[in-house]
Amino acid sequence: MTALLKKRNTDWKQMVKYGENFFVSLGFDPLPQTFWERSLFLKPKDREVVSMPRVDIDLMSDVRLKMCIQITARTS
Repeated sequence: MTALLKKRNTDWKQMVKYGENFFVSLGFDPLPQTFWERSLFLKPKDREVVSMPRVDIDLMSDVRLKMCIQITARTS
């Protein structure tokens, strides 16, 4: 799977969209615009961050992801 993702030049946004599309297909709403604005998808070049995936959810107003996405089929 990793080779296929790289062959297709899949980027971080497409990886997130794959996940979003899966949940939308189950009947969930698409991710809000604030998700795309407030989340951390790539490791910043100017500082160190913990790259362990984390999701913060406040069902009333906020959903965000903190993860240094790598193009791989590996899940952890």
